[in-house]
Amino acid sequence: MFADSEAATVCDAEQRFRDFSLLFPGELFVNLAIYVDETGIHDPTGKQPGSDVAGVAGYIARADRWVTFCGEWMRVLKNYGMEKTGFHYRDYRDEYKRHKKPGWPYYGRNDKKHEAFLHDLATVAGQKTLFGFAALVSVLDYDQLLLNADKDMYRHPYFFCLHLFMNMVLERVDEEYVAAAYPDAKVSLFLDEANQFKEHASEMYKWVKETFDTKEKLVSTVAFSRPSDVLPLQAADLLAYQMKEKLSDELYRGIPFAAGELDRRLGAEGKLLVQYYAGKRLNELVLRHNPPYMGDGI
Repeated sequence: MFADSEAATVCDAEQRFRDFSLLFPGELFVNLAIYVDETGIHDPTGKQPGSDVAGVAGYIARADRWVTFCGEWMRVLKNYGMEKTGFHYRDYRDEYKRHKKPGWPYYGRNDKKHEAFLHDLATVAGQKTLFGFAALVSVLDYDQLLLNADKDMYRHPYFFCLHLFMNMVLERVDEEYVAAAYPDAKVSLFLDEANQFKEHASEMYKWVKETFDTKEKLVSTVAFSRPSDVLPLQAADLLAYQMKEKLSDELYRGIPFAAGELDRRLGAEGKLLVQYYAGKRLNELVLRHNPPYMGDGI
């Protein structure tokens, strides 16, 4: 009985994404998440708790591969009783509620099962996508080292990271698809609709097209969706938070930015491309006066 129920849930998840993908012309879907913690979301100086690192991360895959991903992701959610709530990294990391709040999705779960759930999701993200990308910056260093003119242009460290992210994504698409077997490949970008930057959606689309897409015309869509409706956004959320934690560990806790077991499952060995700027690296970028230029800004 459970097997039949699980199969139905998995098939439904696959069909929902299949139907969703038909609404958009792109055959390559990039689902990305933005790490800007709520406590620091309005603090582009990085001084409030939780705002020390800003970042953008996500995965890219063809539509048919995302269909398979959705089925496997839902299977993991179902196995752990999370098919109704889905995965949100901030909720997952709330240790107080896990131990003290009855009714919380993770309440009472032991450490071994809690970690296994995250690792199983990471395995799906790493195995069922083509590539993962992450772009991050130390917000404190960004505020202190970037020229005022550059900060005025970017308006928020998030846009600096988004620029790095788009450079990586479209360069890889051009190398792997346009220059190879798929000269007509198109890319659709999806972000969490709850993000505060949704208000800049029209400007963002114009900026992406004018800054990155002047030659190949690769980008067909920039849209916002709910992670509950588009499961790949949950994988982007996992990647964004994990990469933020890695950079925070290196900058503020002296732990080198090196791949651990979770990172390897997310695709660190051969699939994940990460760029981050802090301290000396960011200073060198500024001294060259060569931040990732974004036209007239956003």
